[in-house]
Formats: sequence, structure tokens, C-alpha cells
Amino acid sequence: MKKICVTGANGFIGKSICNELIKQGKFVRGTVRSLKIISEISNYECISVGDIDSNTNWTKALSNCECVIHCAAITHTIKVLDYNSSRTYQKVNVEATKQLANDAVSAGVKRLIFLSSIKVNGENTDQWFKDQIEKKKNEKI
Repeated sequence: MKKICVTGANGFIGKSICNELIKQGKFVRGTVRSLKIISEISNYECISVGDIDSNTNWTKALSNCECVIHCAAITHTIKVLDYNSSRTYQKVNVEATKQLANDAVSAGVKRLIFLSSIKVNGENTDQWFKDQIEKKKNEKI
């Protein structure tokens, strides 16, 4: 039976998805940044892909998978790792996703499910929206 690959398997959403799929009797392969930081993952296969970007090789993780559920992303600021820079967000949340999609096609994956949230845009989106609202108000005057 083919597997379902869940990226970001150690994250808040990814972990829940993996656990639910296991309950349903699915074969799950989770990807994580590092095997050292795995928490509560013992009932399915995990593969470390390191920090993700346009150079990530997803081949091993996608081998014999029919579906990918992509949850891996930067969703909040972690100042120690300089995740506040827009370039880092772009590398992880856009370029790594494109690389995953390309590798999935090459691996014969039939379905890619992409999960995201507004938080992948960083911490400054609130101000951007406030600026847009203010701009619209000024245009009406």
C-alpha cells in the first residue's frame, strides 16, 4: 500500500494530521527538520529533510507516496533563527513549496494538499492591512 507523506510532521497541525491518519489505518511518512526534535512520533516513519528551501531534495520522503499533505512552513517569528526576514519566509514558504511540488510530480505523487495560514506572511501583515484600510478611507474623502 502506498503512503501519505506529511511535511512538518512535528508541527502543531502536521502532528495532528499524522495521528489522525494513523487512527484511520493509513501508512504515514512524516518529514521533519531534524530527527533530534521529534516529539510524540513513534507510530510512523519519519525522515529528516533539514531546513527547507529551493534546494531541498524530497525524493526519499516522496518515494512510494500517493499523496503529500504539505504543512511545513514558518508561521511565526523566531528571532534566534532570524526568521523575521522576508527572504527567509520566501525561501521556506514559497521556494520550498515549489520544489516539493516539482519533486512530487517526478515521484509520481497523485495528490498534493497544501495547507497554509496568514501567519506564513510574517508578523507585519496586520500593519499592511491597517495601511490599506487607511488608504481606502483617505481615497473616499
